[in-house]
Amino acid sequence: MTRLLVFVFSVLLSSCSLVTQKKEAVESPAGYDFSQPFTIRMPETLDEISGMVYNAQTKSILAVNDEEGRIYEIPLDGTRKFPSRKFAKGGDYEDLCWSGQSLWALKSNGQLSRIPYPFQDTQEAEHFLFTGKGFVDFETLIPLPGDSLLVLLCKECRDYPGAVTGFLFHTVRRQFADSPAFRLDFSGMPGKAQERSGADTRPSAAAFHPRTGDLFILASANHRLFIATPAGMVKQVFRLDKTVFKQPEGICFDEAGNLYVSNEARTGNANIRRFLYQPAP
Repeated sequence: MTRLLVFVFSVLLSSCSLVTQKKEAVESPAGYDFSQPFTIRMPETLDEISGMVYNAQTKSILAVNDEEGRIYEIPLDGTRKFPSRKFAKGGDYEDLCWSGQSLWALKSNGQLSRIPYPFQDTQEAEHFLFTGKGFVDFETLIPLPGDSLLVLLCKECRDYPGAVTGFLFHTVRRQFADSPAFRLDFSGMPGKAQERSGADTRPSAAAFHPRTGDLFILASANHRLFIATPAGMVKQVFRLDKTVFKQPEGICFDEAGNLYVSNEARTGNANIRRFLYQPAP
């Protein structure tokens, strides 16, 4: 009888411990709750969304699928139709952005493709070979305010180790800068956060917030989100929950500031997570 009472008491203590144990808080930027995503499941043809932009004209998302050279339109109203247009032969396409009335697609080797929009069969994409030297690997294309400059942010540029640098492309002159003219600056972060900078940060996508002007930068390899000024000064870093962001490769905002992050399939279905923007009054 004594042994039975001891056993029951032990079970009760364990149960109380489980009930009172606090769940670890999910890190989220101001105005967002990363524990409350709305999930848009992708079909198998979109298992590898490597870059995306919001299309204000159609209230949809335009996405480039890695290796196909094809742009898909993803409706946000629940419609399960995903029209697409091929703009180039297959290749390692990594990101997509707007500049003026044109879409620009980025290849991992730095090649850019200008894609006229709305899509027309009579208009072909223009392609611009990267003119920089050394080994480069890009996954991030950022349009700077003003619609004439694009930043190709290095995932790995071996001639510039220990830093996250970016090359400029002038969309009017159709010309690349000879050397990096953009750099992420981690000097304002606390010591441990600085350790995540440089070679440890491998950007996979980035987008400017339409309300705050901040630059949100995804680093899929180490599941981090960095928030920086338009000039590249990093202000905050957030650790991303792998159960929500299993492989985050694309990021964009709509005009209201709602955030969209695409996750490649790995196991299961690829998806896009939407997070409502609810800033403090």
